[in-house]
Amino acid sequence: MKIKKYTIYTYLLVFILGLSSCIKEDLSNCSLTFTFDYTYNLEQQNKIDEQLLDRMQIFMFDKNGVLRYHFRKNDQKTIEKGFQVTNNAFEPGEYKIVVATISSDYKEDKSDFLISNVTLNKTLLQEFKFFLNHQDHQSKDLLNNFLVSSLPYQWTSYGQNIHVSLRKINKRINIELVIPNNIQTRIEKDQYSMYIKDKGVCSMDGNLDPTCDNDIIYHPCQPYKLTHEDDKVILRATFNTSRLIYREGQEENTQIIVKNNTTNEYLIKAKVFRLIEEGAAFDDQKDADWGLQEYIDRREEYSFSFFIDEDGSWLSNIVNVNGWDVSFIDLDM
Repeated sequence: MKIKKYTIYTYLLVFILGLSSCIKEDLSNCSLTFTFDYTYNLEQQNKIDEQLLDRMQIFMFDKNGVLRYHFRKNDQKTIEKGFQVTNNAFEPGEYKIVVATISSDYKEDKSDFLISNVTLNKTLLQEFKFFLNHQDHQSKDLLNNFLVSSLPYQWTSYGQNIHVSLRKINKRINIELVIPNNIQTRIEKDQYSMYIKDKGVCSMDGNLDPTCDNDIIYHPCQPYKLTHEDDKVILRATFNTSRLIYREGQEENTQIIVKNNTTNEYLIKAKVFRLIEEGAAFDDQKDADWGLQEYIDRREEYSFSFFIDEDGSWLSNIVNVNGWDVSFIDLDM
C-alpha cells in the first residue's frame, strides 16, 4: 500500500517540477510550439508559406468556452512551418484551439475576412465569429486567402508541440460565355451580367459551424474581359466566394445566373453543385474516398464555360467544367 502511495507522490512531484521549471526570471522553458500545414487541397501538398505564417492568430478557449489566450505570430520565435509562444502563466487543462490566418495579396477595403473583436477572460466560444466582409449581402471584392482550423487539445506541460492542419475557406470561380462570332449584333461587355447566388457561409463560429441567413450575391471581382477570336467571342468574369456548402435537396440555393441586359431576360440559371459533381468524375486528382463536399473544399478554383447558340439561346446540353466538356442529357437546371 505504501509503495502505491509513494508512486503517486513521485508522479505528482515530477509533474510539479515540470511546471516549476518555467519561472518568471527565466522564460526559456515556458513555451509551446505550434506548427501548421495546409495539405487539405487537391494536390495534397503543404502550401503554408511565410505570408500565411505572418498573419497567423491563435485563440485558446478553456473547457468553459472562455478565451484564455490569444497569440499572434509577431514577436514569437519563428521555426519552420510554425512558431513558439512563450508565457509563464499557462494553466494545464482542456482547451479548444481556434486558428485563423489571412494572406495579404489584396489591399481593398473588403478583401479580408473579418474576425470578431475579443477580450481575454471574457469572450465566449459561442460568441466568437469569422465574417465574410460584405455589404448588404453583396460581395464583389478580390478576397485574400482565409485559412482556419478548430481542434480540441489537452494541455499538460510546457514544451509540447501542437500541430494544426488548416483549411482554406474562399474559392475562385471563372465563368465564360462562348458566343458565335457570326451573330449579326455586335457583342458588348455590358450586354450580359453574371453573378453567383449562394446560401453558403456568411459567418462561422469557433467550432467552424457555418451560418448564412440570407442569400449572398457574388458579383465579378474584376472587370469583364471580352476577347474576339476567328469564330467566336468570349466574355469572361472572375468571382471570389466564401466556402461553398453542398446541402442535399437544396441545390437551387447555389446558382450561376447570366442575364441578357438587352432583352432583360435570364439566359442561364445553372446549379453549381450539379456542374461540380459531373466535372469531378473526370478529375484524376480526386481521391475515390472523397465525398462531394470534401472535393468542393479541396479544390481552390473552378472554371465553367457556357456555350451560346447562333440564335442567342443557351446550349444547355454541354458545359465545359474545369477543362472537361461535360454532356448533360437531362441538365435539370
